[in-house]
Amino acid sequence: MPLSDKDVSDEGSVQFISCVQTNCALVLESLLNYSSETKCALYDVDEKNVLSFLNDTSVEVLLFEKNYIANYNSFIPVSSAGLMHHKFCVFDKSLVVLGSWNPTDRGTYYNDNYIVMVDSDYLAKYYLQEYALIAAHKDANFRPTRIDLSGTIINPCMTRRQNCQSLILNEIKHAQKSISVLAFTFTDKQLAQALLNASIRGVQVDVVFEKTRITGYSAIHLFENSSVRSYLDGNKYTMHEKLFVIDDNTSIVGSYNPTKHAQEKNEENVLIVRDIAFAQDALKEFERVRGDASSS
Repeated sequence: MPLSDKDVSDEGSVQFISCVQTNCALVLESLLNYSSETKCALYDVDEKNVLSFLNDTSVEVLLFEKNYIANYNSFIPVSSAGLMHHKFCVFDKSLVVLGSWNPTDRGTYYNDNYIVMVDSDYLAKYYLQEYALIAAHKDANFRPTRIDLSGTIINPCMTRRQNCQSLILNEIKHAQKSISVLAFTFTDKQLAQALLNASIRGVQVDVVFEKTRITGYSAIHLFENSSVRSYLDGNKYTMHEKLFVIDDNTSIVGSYNPTKHAQEKNEENVLIVRDIAFAQDALKEFERVRGDASSS
């Protein structure tokens, strides 16, 4: 495990939720209803009930400018060198909800997605710092941080402010048994090569790709004639997940697709969670998606 510049102890919990198994819009609406202060940074939102709750509660929402909705007074359009691709909300400075899910109709009712709920005052402060920097259009570096959350080790990362790609590469490098990946878009050659190297040294590597995102740049082509097992998802809509599970105990979650732009141009968030129970829930989601997929 890489040493952190800042180690923090906190009390709390972390939970993985599949949006196919649980309606994530209802989860968000419930949290909005019972929270006194909420701040969100969202790439996109159009689910009507979520919009109604956001409007009624006057929640301050940073929304990527191309998806900005002008008639919601508390929505703030934000620009980015690439995409402001976050999908997180912070409730009462103590609970963070993040993941692959955009609160849209397609994201909620058709696509494969997940959310992660983290009860942690410190992680909430970390995400609120990112929120404030985006709102102020400021650049700043984040110190690498490791949070001991009631025995669960969490490493948060924000792209462009930190090198999240290097953290993911390090986790792949130290994998010993298995790596399971759900990839909406996967074009990062360094990460692909790291997975290839892991498979060569005997790690079982399985990657499910969103079939509509396969291009000439897709990592799936690098895995041809290798021991990496590639699959095309079976959802007739979109498999929108971004997920790594390593050795059945370490999960990499958040908004980050394994692409060069995700690290160099976009605003993205990554959370590395070292917890067996959490990994088991993430693996259930991987197995569900892979069960509907076909070999490439």
